Amino acid sequence: MQNTGGVGVSQSIYATIFRSCAGLSASDLGAQFHCHAIKTDFGSDVIVGTATLDMYAKSGSIGDAHKLFNSMRKHNDLVAWNSLICGYSQHGLGEKALIVFEEKRPEKVNPNRATFLSVLRACAHKGLLGTGMSYFHTMQKEHRLEPEIEHYSCMVDLLGRSGKTEEALRLIEGMPFEADAIIWRTLLSICKMDGNVEIAEKAASCILQLEPDDSSAYILLCNIYADAGMWGKVSEARKRMKANRLKKEPGCSWIEIRDEVHRFVSGDQSHLRCDNIYENLSLLVDEMKWTGDMSFEFHL
Repeated sequence: MQNTGGVGVSQSIYATIFRSCAGLSASDLGAQFHCHAIKTDFGSDVIVGTATLDMYAKSGSIGDAHKLFNSMRKHNDLVAWNSLICGYSQHGLGEKALIVFEEKRPEKVNPNRATFLSVLRACAHKGLLGTGMSYFHTMQKEHRLEPEIEHYSCMVDLLGRSGKTEEALRLIEGMPFEADAIIWRTLLSICKMDGNVEIAEKAASCILQLEPDDSSAYILLCNIYADAGMWGKVSEARKRMKANRLKKEPGCSWIEIRDEVHRFVSGDQSHLRCDNIYENLSLLVDEMKWTGDMSFEFHL
């Protein structure tokens, strides 16, 4: 487009480009487009600025996102506010997410459901049960916003992280709509933390009613049984998996280094630096054993 010179750049084109960079977590490339937007006088456009901020936040460049947010303060833009809060929340900076939320509340910007979703996630990540409960009620009473299933899922996660698994189950059962597999999976995951076998079995049963081919429910349940020393139950769950022809999907991760994407599958030995990778992995495992942090261990 730039080479032909026949098509002018617009705010919607920039917004689309920044959304693409955000989806790829390509902050370096996004920064180049940001410079381009400034040179073409679109740097001060609210729509372009909001899309740029969202790109920085989702890519982990939180410092750049906050600087851009401060330069946009006069616009009181709800989307930009939500993007910054969400960015802090997603990257484990829950306290800063709540600070940004509280700083902006006195201004003429009313939070919406997306705002509260990020705030509740921040509370869940930091285990702030009292604060999260307060925001959950504020959402309904002060702002007349009815929670959606994603908000309930955050509260289930928050209650579970606080050791209140039974309260989490009661919250699900009291929702004004039917629970989906995601919220039951959240409950099953927190059962892994506190070892509540009875609730885990209920959560797994509900997941499999909604998604019969979900192998992760069986795997989590097997791990919970194994932690409780219920090896007969582990064997039964494995037999049901085999009878239903379900297999565990191998874990997969990837990282981009110098414009090259390196992809890894569980047990993979095809990488050129495989020996170095496994050597460092072994050192990390030994260090976790030494510190006593082996919560990652799976039995299946």
